[in-house]
This record gives sequence, structure tokens and C-alpha cells, in this order.
Amino acid sequence: MDGGLFEATPVWAAASMGATSAIAINCLPNVLPWPIHVALSAVRRLRKMPVSPELKAHFIRPSGWMGTAREAMVWNRGNVERWLELGRKDGEEFVKENLP
Repeated sequence: MDGGLFEATPVWAAASMGATSAIAINCLPNVLPWPIHVALSAVRRLRKMPVSPELKAHFIRPSGWMGTAREAMVWNRGNVERWLELGRKDGEEFVKENLP
């Protein structure tokens, strides 16, 4: 589930509901203008919720550029197809490297 601005991958919520493992996908890690990104990064570090050490959490980030914030909000078939293909590739790589 989208964590919003302050916690992009809220795995603490999964742990608080009893999960023992989680896969978190941060699909748009770098779409904000850099000054906003820097400010939010600082706030996230101060506000970060602690995660139980019992939770085995894996984080997936796109291996390629996803585009700008505007491209994420405006429909474009080419972007969607590119994102789906990148997600498929990244998912396959994650499974190959992390799961038995």
C-alpha cells in the first residue's frame, strides 16, 4: 500500500499486524524536484517508524528511470508499457536473487 510522502514503504505497518516477512516496492523513488526530495528525505529520517527486527523485509526499487512526476500523473501508453516491462524484469531479478 502506498505510504505517502512521509513513509514511502511503511513496512512497520506490516510488522504491527503480525507479518514475519514483507516485500516493499518503492516504484517512484526519485520523481520529485531535488529541493523537495532533500527536504522530504530529512523529514523521513526524523519521522521513520521503527521496524521489528523479526520482520524480514525486502525492498525493490526500479532498476531504471521511471520518469518525472508529471509523467507519473498523466496517462501515456508508452510510459505504462515501459513501466510494466521494467517491473516484470525487476520482479524476475528479485525472485532469482532472493527467493529459493
